[in-house]
Amino acid sequence: MRYLTIFFVLITLQLHAEKKSVELFHIKRNLNSNIVVYAANVNEKGYLETKNPMKAYWVMNAEKGQREKLNFVERRMAYGFTCKKTEQPNVYRLKLVADKTRVFILKQHTPFQPEIYTSINGKMQKLKSMKIEADNSGFMPKVKYIELQGIDDNGIVSTERYIPNKS
Repeated sequence: MRYLTIFFVLITLQLHAEKKSVELFHIKRNLNSNIVVYAANVNEKGYLETKNPMKAYWVMNAEKGQREKLNFVERRMAYGFTCKKTEQPNVYRLKLVADKTRVFILKQHTPFQPEIYTSINGKMQKLKSMKIEADNSGFMPKVKYIELQGIDDNGIVSTERYIPNKS
């Protein structure tokens, strides 16, 4: 019985030692069923990690559904991001490398429930997903448009389609 208790204590400590993450939104593409997930890193109390509040990774649905890290080119040219703390507690300003003009706000009011917001159709909304429509016929894929899907404070879902600006 004593060994069983020690075993459960060790398992519990291991689970708490692992970093937890909460999915914020994902990007779907027309090229295949793989998605890029953007997740918030939270501590054991459920609040954003101050040094590294976000991460992005692949979920390879076209294969076995495994997770994979973004490679260097993907981080620099397509799916990477910058995330900077604001003066407000638990609020960060985020920009994606694929569209440096659009601002996203990562914030958290309650444990284990961080949220990300951006302007959709001229109104700040909680971002749920993005879809990228691209032409893959050339050397590098060319983005035709990006579609954002969000939800406002009244629970109304809306969609905005736009062509990204990389400047």
